[in-house]
Amino acid sequence: MKISFKIMICLFIVVGSISAIFIWQPNWLSSPVESEDSAEFCLEHGYIKKNCYQCNSKLVDKFKTALDWCNEHSLPESQCELCDPYAKFKAKGDWCKEHGVPESQCIKCNPKLAKKQPKFIDWCKEHNIAESQCTICNPDLKISLKSDWCQDHNVRDSECILCHPHLRKTMQNDSNIFCKHGFQEGNCYQCEPKLAEKFKAAGDWCGGHNVPESQCFPCNSGLQEKVNKRLAQNSQKDQPDKEWCEHGFEERNCYQCKPKLAEKFKATGDWCGGHNVPESQCFPCNPKLKDIVAERLTVSAVKPELLQNNSDIVVSLNTKASLPKSAFCGTHLLRIKFSRKEIASLIGIKIEPARKRVVKETLACNGEVMYNSSNLTRVASRFLGIVQKVNVRVGQKIKKDQILGIINSPNLGQLRIDIATKEKLFHNKKKIYYNIKKMLTLLAKNNISSSQATEKMKKLEIGLVKSSLLKKLAELELVQSELNRQKEMEKEGVGLKKNLVQSQKKFDSTYTSYVSLIEHTKVSAEREMIETQGQLNNALQNLGTNIKKISASKKPSEYIIRAPFDATVISVKTARGELVEYGKPLFVIADLSSMWIRLDIFEKDLPRLNSNQPVRFKTHAIKDASFEGKILWLGSEVDDKTRTVHVLAQVDNKDNLLRANMFGKAKILIHQNEKVIVVSKKAIQWEGCCHIVFVQLQNDLYAPRKIRLGYEGKDFYEIKAGLLAGEPVVTQGSFLLKTEILKSSIGAGCTD
Repeated sequence: MKISFKIMICLFIVVGSISAIFIWQPNWLSSPVESEDSAEFCLEHGYIKKNCYQCNSKLVDKFKTALDWCNEHSLPESQCELCDPYAKFKAKGDWCKEHGVPESQCIKCNPKLAKKQPKFIDWCKEHNIAESQCTICNPDLKISLKSDWCQDHNVRDSECILCHPHLRKTMQNDSNIFCKHGFQEGNCYQCEPKLAEKFKAAGDWCGGHNVPESQCFPCNSGLQEKVNKRLAQNSQKDQPDKEWCEHGFEERNCYQCKPKLAEKFKATGDWCGGHNVPESQCFPCNPKLKDIVAERLTVSAVKPELLQNNSDIVVSLNTKASLPKSAFCGTHLLRIKFSRKEIASLIGIKIEPARKRVVKETLACNGEVMYNSSNLTRVASRFLGIVQKVNVRVGQKIKKDQILGIINSPNLGQLRIDIATKEKLFHNKKKIYYNIKKMLTLLAKNNISSSQATEKMKKLEIGLVKSSLLKKLAELELVQSELNRQKEMEKEGVGLKKNLVQSQKKFDSTYTSYVSLIEHTKVSAEREMIETQGQLNNALQNLGTNIKKISASKKPSEYIIRAPFDATVISVKTARGELVEYGKPLFVIADLSSMWIRLDIFEKDLPRLNSNQPVRFKTHAIKDASFEGKILWLGSEVDDKTRTVHVLAQVDNKDNLLRANMFGKAKILIHQNEKVIVVSKKAIQWEGCCHIVFVQLQNDLYAPRKIRLGYEGKDFYEIKAGLLAGEPVVTQGSFLLKTEILKSSIGAGCTD
C-alpha cells in the first residue's frame, strides 16, 4: 500500500512538472508556425512568396540585417543557388541533414521511395550530386551551378564564348531574335509602348515602376544578366564565322602567335618595315585597328576585371568620348552606375547643388615702395660742353619745358652753322629744280622756236643747263630746215637722193641728242634735290627734335636743357663750370603723384592673383594713411633665396607721403563681395592626379569631374573651373565613390 502511494506521488510530480513546462514556454515557441502546406510559394522561383527576394527586391535590408547575404552574387545566402544548388529544397524545409539530400528524395530515411517512386530519385552516386543537376552525365544541361560558372567573365561556363570560342556558331544559329533592349522582338515594351494594355491584361505589369513585370530590372535581379548575354549574342551574329586568338586576330594568321608566318606576310606584300610587323596587324599604322580588336575581345564597354553583373556598383568607361593625344588623365571618362536606385540612400549618398555665394578674400603680403619707372627720367646732355648755368635745385617742382640748365657746346654751334648753310643750299636747289621743270614743260611744246623759248626763259634762273638746251634747240631747227629744203628739191626733181638721205640722218642724230639732253637735265635736277635734302635731314637728326636750330639768344653754341614733363627734381648731378660728356645724366626728375609697390608673393598664392586686382598699402611710418592702387604686373621668375615672386602694384601718392624704399604691409583684394561657385569641403576628393567632385547625371549614375580650386572658406571651396552653378554634387559619400574609381585604376594606370 505504501509502495503504491509513493508511486502515485511520483506520477503526480512528473505530470505537474510537464504541465508547468508547457505553461511557461518562450514567445518564439508559442507563436504559430506556418506549415509547409499553408505557406504560399512563388511558382516562378520556388521560395515562400513573402520571402522571395527575386519577387520583392525591397527585402534586401531585411536579409542583410539577418546576415543572410551573399556578397559574391548579390543574393540572399539562403536563396543563392550558385553557392548552394539545394537552396529551394532547404527553403521549403525539405532537407535531410543526416544524409545531405532532400528529405523527399532520401531513400535511406524512406526506403519505400526506391520501390514506389524510382523516377523521382534524383541522385548521381558516381559524382555525388543530384542527377538533374549533373552536367557531367548530362552535358546538354544549362543550369546556374557553381560548378558551371566562369569566374573570369561572370557568365555560365557552358555559355562563355570567350573561354569557348566554338560556342559562337551555336549562338549564331539561335532562333530567338532580340531587339536592341535585349527582349524578344515584337514583345518589347520599350520598342512598342502600345503593348502596355496587352501586358496588363495578362497580369504582367509592375505598378511600382510602370513597366511589364517580366521586363522590370529592379524587381528581377537576374534579368540584367540575361539581357547582357542576349545583347552579346546579337553582337556576335553580325561578325564573320572566325575564331579569334588572345591578340584579337584569326588564330591561324596571328603573327604574335606564329612568328614563322613572317615570310608569308612579306611574300604577299603585307609587311610594315617601320615596325617590323604585318601591315594588317600594325597598330601604329592603323589607328582604328585597336578599336576593332577591342570589340572582338570584349563583350561590353565596361572593364571586365571590374564588372560583375550582379554587383551593386559598376565602374565603366564613357566610350563615346576619347582622350586627346596630349592628355594623360582619363578620370573624367569614368561612370559609376548603381544597379538599383535605392542603393544611394542605403550607403548614405547625399546630394547638394553647386551654389553661388558671396565671398570676400584678401591676401596679406610685404611690400616696398619704388619710384614709378614710367614717370622717372634721367636727363642727360647730348653734346660735349661746359655747364654755364644750373636753374633748378633738389626737391623743386617743375613744369613741362621749364629750363633745367644751360651748356656751352662748340660742337652744337658748328652743327647749327652747318644746318643753316645746308638749308640755304637746299632752298636754292629747290628753286632751280622748279625752274628746270618749267623750262622742260615749255620745251615740250612742238611748235616753239628757239627764239621764242629764249624770250620766255629770260627770267628763269637755271644756269648752264639753259644755254645747252637752247643751243641744241637752235641746231635742231637748222637741221630740220635743211631737211625740208632737200625734200622740196626732191619733189621738183632737181635734188639729189644722196643729199636727202644725209640730211635725214643728220636730223635724226640731232633730235636724239636733244631728247637725251632734256632727260639728263630732268634726272640730274631730281638727284641733286634729293641729295641736298638728305644732307639737311641728317644734320637736323644730329641736332635733335627738342633743340632749336638757333638759340633764343642767337648764340649757336648755347645748349638749353628743358624738362620733358611736370615733375619733381630728385637729384642734380652737375655744377656750373663742369665739363660734361655726351650722354652723362645731369638731372633726375620724377612724377611723384603715383608710386610703385614691389610685393613679395609666395609661390602657392600666385595662381590666385591677376592684373588689375585692387591693392591697399600701409606703412608703419604713416599709420593713419592707406594708399589704394591695383596690380600692374606679375613677376616671371622666383627668387632662388626667398622663394617668392615680385609683383608690381601702382598706388596713388597725391599728397607725396610715400618715399622710395619704404617698407609696409599690403592687402590684395581677391574677392570683394563677389558671387562665386562654391561646394562643400566634403565633396572635394583628391584621386592622385587632380581634385574631383562627383556629379549626379541620373538617379543611379554618377560621373567624376575634374575641378580647379580657388578660395578656401571654413566649410567650402571656391570652384574656379570645372563646375557650373546648380549642378548636383555628391557631398556625403563622395569618398566611397572615390574608392570605386581608384579600384578601377589598379594595375591600369591613370589613363585607363
